[in-house]
Amino acid sequence: MISVLSLLSLIIAWVYFFGPDQYYIFDPYVDTQWNDKFSPEKFDLIEARHDSTLVLEFLGQPLYREVTYDSLTKFTFTQDGKLMDKETPWYMSSGYAWCEFGLTIDSTGHVHSKGKGWRYD
Repeated sequence: MISVLSLLSLIIAWVYFFGPDQYYIFDPYVDTQWNDKFSPEKFDLIEARHDSTLVLEFLGQPLYREVTYDSLTKFTFTQDGKLMDKETPWYMSSGYAWCEFGLTIDSTGHVHSKGKGWRYD
């Protein structure tokens, strides 16, 4: 017979590894969508002052573009929801943490800054 403590431990472990919007340690990018050319490894090679035309040839088109309040152009290469279009195993959630990758481009067409961060929504 399973004790209450053992059952509680199993539930906590399941939520930690497979619960909604958790960081999935077995495949961190499991719920992060990006275009066919993009990869986190390629993104890490981009540096400030790189020409945005060459960056887009290398990384592909961003999923979103927007002009920021300080007249920079923000390129966002990733979004949430990769698992929404897939059938997931019974033990997995249909939503996990995802990683946002973005660049800002200055008025001369060069990379101003880059950033990435985990989103838990």
